[in-house]
This record gives sequence, structure tokens and C-alpha cells, in this order.
Amino acid sequence: MDVGFLIDQISVIIAAIALAITFARFLTSRQKEASRAEARFAEILAKLANLEEDIKEIKVEQRDYHNELSDTHDVANNALERATYAHERIDRFNCYQFKTREGNDSHGN
Repeated sequence: MDVGFLIDQISVIIAAIALAITFARFLTSRQKEASRAEARFAEILAKLANLEEDIKEIKVEQRDYHNELSDTHDVANNALERATYAHERIDRFNCYQFKTREGNDSHGN
């Protein structure tokens, strides 16, 4: 056998082994990146789920606040109506007293 041919064969074998090692590292690196990406994706999904729950809670609180505000508005309108009616009664009472005094003053005094 020729020594040059043997060296060429060994060089080809070493190159093939180096290529296999490089490819294996590449695949391992891609798997690690994919694993990290999966972990990050799961973390993002968990955060989105938490945000969704928070948004639901805010909507419930907003609905409760709206109902409470509506109830307060109804109470205020009721109080305004009652106050208006009370003022009308007071005005009628004062008008009656004024007319009664005028009648007494013109006849009696």
C-alpha cells in the first residue's frame, strides 16, 4: 500500500468524523434552543392566562361599580323628587299663611 493513499484515507475519515461531530453539535444546539423557546413560550402563555383572569376580574368589578353607581343615581333622583315635592308643599303652606294674614290684616286691623 501506498503511504500517500493511506494518509488520504485517514484524512477523509478524520474529515467525516469532524463533520459528524459538527452536525451533532448543531443538532444539540438546535434542540437546546427549541427547548428554551418552548419554556419561554410556556411562560408567556402562563402570563397571558394570568392577564386574562385579571381582565375578567376587572370587568366584574367594573360591572359592580356601574350597578352601584346606577343605584346611587336612583337614590339621588328619588331624593331630588322628594325634596322638590317638599318645597312645593312648603310653598303652598307659606302662600296659604300669607293669604290668611292678608285677610286678617285687612279685616281685623
